Amino acid sequence: MDNISLIRPTPEYLEAFHDLCVESWNNIHDHYLLRDPATFFEWKQYLFEDYLKEEVGETLPSHLVPSVTFWALASSRLVGVVNIRLKLNARLKEYGGHIGIVIRPTERHQGYASRFLPLCIERAGKLGIKEVLLTCIEDNGDSLKSLESFPCTRKERDVAVIDGHLKRIRRFYFSTG
Repeated sequence: MDNISLIRPTPEYLEAFHDLCVESWNNIHDHYLLRDPATFFEWKQYLFEDYLKEEVGETLPSHLVPSVTFWALASSRLVGVVNIRLKLNARLKEYGGHIGIVIRPTERHQGYASRFLPLCIERAGKLGIKEVLLTCIEDNGDSLKSLESFPCTRKERDVAVIDGHLKRIRRFYFSTG
């Protein structure tokens, strides 16, 4: 079994993060956790500074909230990226929640999302979040299965407009205490 951890982004894994972005860019519906791999040479010099600005909410567009990014490692391999939003706006309360996770396509179906979820909830608690909201589109069976496997304080079913389409979603609330 792989040893898993969440680390703060570091130059040591910059090339691996670029590879993750290349592999994942066309395989997810929302790119906010990634950077456009075609412009790597532009963003690589500002990436770490951007992450620090995102934490304090500096220079964020009005639809985004302060957040902390972690890179997800399994046996020292970068297999994913995690973003913990420090507060929620109306849009994130509807769909998005506190935590976003992207597992690179070649590392999916190995249980990483389920294994990283407790670490994410623990980190959210350390960042001052008492109750973590996670959301999932109902037709995303793998993510839904991961979320359903953990005890939560409450669940909700709803519909939301995602990428211009009305989708059935679920919300899961987890205590960090």
